[in-house]
Amino acid sequence: MRPRGVPGLGKQPPCSYVLLWFAGEFGGANSFPARGEDNRYGKERAKLVAKRAAVSKKVAALKAGDAALQQQIDELNAALSADPPPDQDDMFAMMDQVGTLSDQLNQDTYKLQDLGDELEAADQNLAAAKKLHLSNVRNTLKYRKQVADYCKRF
Repeated sequence: MRPRGVPGLGKQPPCSYVLLWFAGEFGGANSFPARGEDNRYGKERAKLVAKRAAVSKKVAALKAGDAALQQQIDELNAALSADPPPDQDDMFAMMDQVGTLSDQLNQDTYKLQDLGDELEAADQNLAAAKKLHLSNVRNTLKYRKQVADYCKRF
């Protein structure tokens, strides 16, 4: 969309607006390099950080649950190896419970590995988003400089 006019400056050719903008007269290039790009990056980064925080929260909860499971397994193993051994029915029930808890602990270990991979991917996505943002800002500034140089010819 072509600007219609700047109040108080009269009628000017389109390139003069660009020069005024690049000169910083109207909050242009000197005040902020790439406002739209920064907004886009801010939104994307917020989403990625929120996703990473959610995965980190899952990891913390899973580790806390694993510590409780390990404590229960240790208590059952201590009861199984007590000096007066439990009767046979109680012993088999405790062994079954230890087996169930061990299976749950193994499943949680695999989940932790998967969540660790997700955290690593989230870190890589954040780094890639920042790299793209910096590239876009650099390209925007180069483009604006080219437009200003082109307009100076007239």
